[in-house]
Amino acid sequence: MKDKIKKYILPILIIFFSLLFWKLTDKAPNRACDKLTEDIQRLDLQAIIINKFEDRKNHGHETVVTLQQNVQTTLYLIGDISGLYDSICIGDSIYKNVNTMDILLVRDTLQMKFTVDFDCENLQGW
Repeated sequence: MKDKIKKYILPILIIFFSLLFWKLTDKAPNRACDKLTEDIQRLDLQAIIINKFEDRKNHGHETVVTLQQNVQTTLYLIGDISGLYDSICIGDSIYKNVNTMDILLVRDTLQMKFTVDFDCENLQGW
């Protein structure tokens, strides 16, 4: 009886717990990505870019700080594939309506439209 347990049940349990662990950890990056998307969607911006940096203390995440009516807002553009972060310059104006991922970036007479996309479907993890 003990030989059967060692031979059949133990490998089955190992496979079961391995699959369970894989399934639970596989969703973590997408949950983080979904949270970033929700955070951007909630924003209502009519602001000026006052800082742009890769946050070395926070895994080098692409970070933008805006100022709107004396209130600073920090945008985390971690994994965004729209090109927004690379296009931003300090002093640009940034406009965004609530419940959308669309952003209008204005510099002098130049207007650039972006749709923030964290590519959640293809996210492998951070």
